[in-house]
Formats: sequence, C-alpha cells, structure tokens
Amino acid sequence: MEQIGVVTNLTDQMAHLKIERQTACGEHCKGCPVGCEIKEHNIVVPNSIGAKVGDRVELQSESKLILKYIFIIYGVPFVFLLVGIFLGNFILKSMGYVSHEIMSVGIGAIMLFLGLLTVRSIDKRFPDRSKQIIKMVRIINEIN
Repeated sequence: MEQIGVVTNLTDQMAHLKIERQTACGEHCKGCPVGCEIKEHNIVVPNSIGAKVGDRVELQSESKLILKYIFIIYGVPFVFLLVGIFLGNFILKSMGYVSHEIMSVGIGAIMLFLGLLTVRSIDKRFPDRSKQIIKMVRIINEIN
C-alpha cells in the first residue's frame, strides 16, 4: 500500500508526517450524495531517507503486516467474546441456571474486556513494531 505524506516536524531520527486517509470511492463520487470526508492523520516514522520539513514523501507499507495487526486488534477481542458467550452458556446451562443466556452474555462482555487487555499487553510488549509498518521510500519533491 502506498501513500503520500508531508513532513511537518523532525525529532531525532524520526519524521512527523501528515497524511490523508484514503477512501474507497474518492472525495466526491456520484453514488454518494454527501461525499466522503477525507481526514488527515499524523504519524511518526523513521527518517531513513533524510527528508526535511515540508518535503512530500512516498510512504509504503506491507499489506500482509497491516492485515496481521488488524486481526490482532479486532480478532482477538472478538474470539474472547465468542468463547465467553458459548462457554458461559454451556457451563451455566449444565449447572441448571434458568436465565443462562443473559448471564452468558455478561460473561462474554467480561471476556471481551479481557481480550482488549490482552491486545493492549501485546502492543506494549512490542513498542518498536509500529515503526516497521510504514516506511518512507522516496522524496517526491523537496522544499528548499
């Protein structure tokens, strides 16, 4: 996946970039009466190509790596939720609880929270991984 960013600030070996989030249909497509709002995001990446403030740079990221992170962020809590609901339902039903469905949803919510804590702990264990996702490839135009 490739994007264009503008260097807004430099600190140490890192570049602060402003990028526009890409949409599937573009800014004003005919199929959408209101148009799509394009939001700007600020990211920090290693300044591996010696870019200066104001330079437009090409950014590249591996789709496979991004999909892996998306699965971790969304998939792990979802799996925890489902396990909590089905396991809670099975255990509470076998114990003879009458309202086991409602209680199993509560157990699922608790498991969802535990899943979110798990994702947070995984993220804290690998703080430098985010720097490897997006890389600057080349300077498109330099500002002197």
